[in-house]
Amino acid sequence: MIQKNIYKWHRRISIVIAIPVLMWTLSGMLHPVMSTFKPEVKNQFLPGHPIDSSKVFLSLSEVLAMNGIETIENFRLITLEDNVYYQVLHDQKDIPVYIHAGDGKILDDGDRKYALALSKNFLGDEKVPTTDVTLVREFSDEYPFINRLLPVYKVTFDREDGLRIFVETYGDRMAYAVNDLRHGFSRFFTTFHSWGGLKALGTFRYVVIVVLCSLALFVAVSGIYIYCISNAVKVTEQSSAYIKTRKLHRVTSIVVSITTLMFAFSGGFHAFKKIKPDNRSASLIQTSIPARDLQWDSLSFFTKIKEHGKLKNISVVRIDTSLYWQTSIMDEQNKTKTLYLSIVSLAELTNGEEEYASFLANQYSGNKAEDIVSIEKITRFGGEYGFVNKRLPVMKVQYRNNGNERYYVEPSSGKLSVRIEDKDLYEGFSFAYLHKFHFADALGKFGRDILTVLAALANFSVVIIGLLLYFRKKNRSKTENKKLKVEKLSEL
Repeated sequence: MIQKNIYKWHRRISIVIAIPVLMWTLSGMLHPVMSTFKPEVKNQFLPGHPIDSSKVFLSLSEVLAMNGIETIENFRLITLEDNVYYQVLHDQKDIPVYIHAGDGKILDDGDRKYALALSKNFLGDEKVPTTDVTLVREFSDEYPFINRLLPVYKVTFDREDGLRIFVETYGDRMAYAVNDLRHGFSRFFTTFHSWGGLKALGTFRYVVIVVLCSLALFVAVSGIYIYCISNAVKVTEQSSAYIKTRKLHRVTSIVVSITTLMFAFSGGFHAFKKIKPDNRSASLIQTSIPARDLQWDSLSFFTKIKEHGKLKNISVVRIDTSLYWQTSIMDEQNKTKTLYLSIVSLAELTNGEEEYASFLANQYSGNKAEDIVSIEKITRFGGEYGFVNKRLPVMKVQYRNNGNERYYVEPSSGKLSVRIEDKDLYEGFSFAYLHKFHFADALGKFGRDILTVLAALANFSVVIIGLLLYFRKKNRSKTENKKLKVEKLSEL
């Protein structure tokens, strides 16, 4: 009885998930190809250069007073068209203003102009004309959530491939580069693999995917069970097309069943984790600092900086109740270090980066300093902190509670990049090794991509063979029923 029901449900559920699996495997085969259509961008990251202090005639407090700005969230110094500007975030706005460090005047449309300059620097070609520069505050099909950074500017270049570069001005980052071909592949993948067409359903879209992946798991497991309890199908030259298809389905299914289990389990687990919305991009501790507290003795400041090297950049941070200049300094070997100098005395804060990271992580987590196990600087993507998180460098603050939770905070922006605890590693490991085949990293990216494509192609083929078997069985049943009717009529 159990065996009969397993056969029945295996066939029925296989038909239900046939189209979804074909969509997943087809888009999965094309996904590695997408990387070959990335537009060529010369610089993924921009090398930092020292600020020309001789062009900083006015202090921060002076330029703020000149423009009636009473409080700020933060600021930096940037160079644009050989001029130095204060890039100032104020009044809880997400777009900074640009104040000339020489005359104190605000640059009209400064953020847009800086975004344009950044995009050309990333491209490595100053001569290519642009057709549009647009501020982007929401994720979309063209700029998906996986890019994490907001707000950004989309700079469209006047090229045949329709190149668009998305840049974050407060951080000098390239978030994404896309051309028409890559966008087409991305839309195809989003529609067929992530089921972007169901976005209107909200998080329920992931519930649908979890259910379908669970059904795919049942089909794979039941198929293995059927293979183990049934006799081998014998094929001769006289065997019907149905028998031959059944034999082919039996052999191919058992061979690729392990990859079916890998894809279905890891895909369903990944979708299950997404049912809970990811709000990390909104994680920012807003700090309002009165301009009157930002008294800056430029002469004393730059004298202090020269003791360590050249000023690469500067901003202001609050740690508990104290304010510090967060200074990025380049030494004689062009190595960068970050110092935290008291605004009041210019005294250096011992272990400043660790202190600030601890403060930020405690603010985000609600934990206390005594709960911290370790603090580590992360300068490259890898392990549990993958490229998808976008932000570098960050500080990893490890706690002893809540599943050994880790808060990755970015000192330069004060933002939380991601929170990870032990249980999150299971899903990350599952998706990386079972879905994206990172267990084959020893083969190199090309070798791993080939292996992934072959596995997806094998699963695609099994579904096609299964459908052929299903329809040939139906035709066989119809033929047998007709013969039975003819025999009954002949008996009459």
